[in-house]
Amino acid sequence: MELNVGLKIEGKATITVDRADGTTKVYEEHNRLTDYFIDNFMTDYFTLKDGTNECKLFSSGTEKASKQYESRNLSGAVMTSSYFFSSGTDLGDIDQIKLKENDDNICSVIDLSTIITIGEYDELTVEYERSITRGASSWSGTITGGSKDGTKDINWIATINDAQLAEIASKGFGVMKYYNPYAMLGTDNTASDLANDGDSWPNGSNLSKNNIGYSFNYDSDNKITTLDFGWDTGVGNGSVGEVVVGYENDYVTDGETSFLRVTFNPKLDKTNNFRLYLTFNVQFQRGQ
Repeated sequence: MELNVGLKIEGKATITVDRADGTTKVYEEHNRLTDYFIDNFMTDYFTLKDGTNECKLFSSGTEKASKQYESRNLSGAVMTSSYFFSSGTDLGDIDQIKLKENDDNICSVIDLSTIITIGEYDELTVEYERSITRGASSWSGTITGGSKDGTKDINWIATINDAQLAEIASKGFGVMKYYNPYAMLGTDNTASDLANDGDSWPNGSNLSKNNIGYSFNYDSDNKITTLDFGWDTGVGNGSVGEVVVGYENDYVTDGETSFLRVTFNPKLDKTNNFRLYLTFNVQFQRGQ
């Protein structure tokens, strides 16, 4: 069985120029996330905050100034950072802003729609916001003839709730590659509550974690991570109403975190003469 879901990250910047004559001008701009950021967020220890350590100002491709962040915070699924460029240098015409981490890899590019001229006595503040959202409130599909005897279709609905989204923001999606990923089967198939459900175990009684067939593969061209999980004949048997996908971190207490829940209607009838395999495709949707 194959199920498709999506994640979307967007960034925007508010640029404030305080002129020497006492006037203030504010500009609102969107950013362009680089492949470096996306690929690392989906496959490595890369969080929503990463790639914002330093802000660089450019004029026609030439770097004019650089500052580390004044503040950087993550609240839920929203990251904010700010950078202050004091007066004292005639920076000239600024047409591009880039954000990076401690290395030389650029993570966000802001192409200014209006050239901003910064004189010697002007001050400039860049306030950047990056947020991760669900690609949709839910994803759904039908597994034709998906029942054990092949006579019934199985409808599925996949969701990422608010708590799960916040976990993805704080840890990155690629962390699943390094810890102990799992898919837990449960009995409950009631609708997910995006605002109030938690980020760990299934809502109903647990049946079993997967015990065969796990793999993590990333298609960098299409920005899709594919997760495969399997249950052998003697594992996870019962009425399967849900599956929760997450990982376990053995190095901390309460280290289990889920990223995704799928419900089945009618429930899957898993018995000891069948194996079950589930494939999840998580696609990154590039925001503005």
